[in-house]
Amino acid sequence: MKVCGGSLGNQIRMAMRPVRLLAVDSAALPKRLFYLAVMGCLALSACARPMAPPAEKIPPDMGEILLQKLKDHAADFDSLSALARVRMSSESRTMGGRQVLLAEKPNRLRAEVLSPFGQPLLILATDGSEVYVWDISEGKLYRGNASSGTIQRLLGLPIKLMDLIGILLYDPPLISHEQPVVFPAEGGGYLMILRGEDEWEQRMLFDRDLNLTKADFYHHENPVVLTEYADFDSEHSFPLKISVGMPERSAEASLSFSELKLNPHLPRERFTLEPPQGVRILPLQEEEKTLESLDLH
Repeated sequence: MKVCGGSLGNQIRMAMRPVRLLAVDSAALPKRLFYLAVMGCLALSACARPMAPPAEKIPPDMGEILLQKLKDHAADFDSLSALARVRMSSESRTMGGRQVLLAEKPNRLRAEVLSPFGQPLLILATDGSEVYVWDISEGKLYRGNASSGTIQRLLGLPIKLMDLIGILLYDPPLISHEQPVVFPAEGGGYLMILRGEDEWEQRMLFDRDLNLTKADFYHHENPVVLTEYADFDSEHSFPLKISVGMPERSAEASLSFSELKLNPHLPRERFTLEPPQGVRILPLQEEEKTLESLDLH
C-alpha cells in the first residue's frame, strides 16, 4: 500500500483511529512483519524525491579566464586564405557556390566567385581604402571608395567590414561591457554574458575545451547578430565552419573552409585589381548609408 497523497492531518487522524484486534497466528507474525517492512520501504522510496545533482561550482575568475581566451585567439590569427563553400540568403534571394577567400586584419578582403569548373567569374577586393568589383564575363571593372554602406551593399550583409573580418578570423567584436557573468552551459562548458550600454548584451558560449562556439548580440532582448563556430581543426583549434545570422533583417550566411592556410603572407596587391588591357573601368556607385544598428562596438 502506497500512502503519498492526502494532507498530513488526515494521515495523523487515520493513524490514531481505534484498531480492532484480530486473532493472528503467532508463528506467522514475523513473516508478516517482514512483508510489511518491505512494503513500507517501497512506499517511502516511491514517495521520496530523487536528489538533484549538485550545481557545478564555477571558479570566481572564470570570466577573466574566458576573456583572456578570446584575446589569445585574437592574437593567434591575423590572416587566412581558403577555398570556401558559401551560402547566403536574404528576403529577396538565396545564392551559394565556391569562392577563393583571402582575409587580413583589419580591413582587407578578396573574394573570387568560381564557376562549376573552378574559373573565376567575379572578383571583389578591397584594401580598406578602395573597393574593386571585376565582372570577368562582362569585361568590366567597377572601382570606388570603400565606404561602409558600399561594402555592406556589395557583400549583401548589413555588417561593417572590420567586424566581418574579425568574425572570419575567429575574433568577433566585443561590446563595451561591465563585469562578465558566467553560468554553466548545458552539456558542459560555459555561457558568458557581457552587458553594455543601452541594453546591449553579448552572449558567448564556450565548449569544454574553452573554444568559443557562439557569439550572439542582443539589443533590448532582441537577437541582432548570431554567430556560430563549429568543426574545429585539431592543430590550431580554428573553426572550419562559420555561420552568421541576422534575424531582424532575414539575412544569413554560412561558410565551410577547405584548403585553409592560417597567417599566410598576403601582399597588399592581392587586395587591389589591375585588369588586363581592354577591360572597361567604371565608377562604382557609392552608398554612404550605413546600418548603425549593427555597429557592434
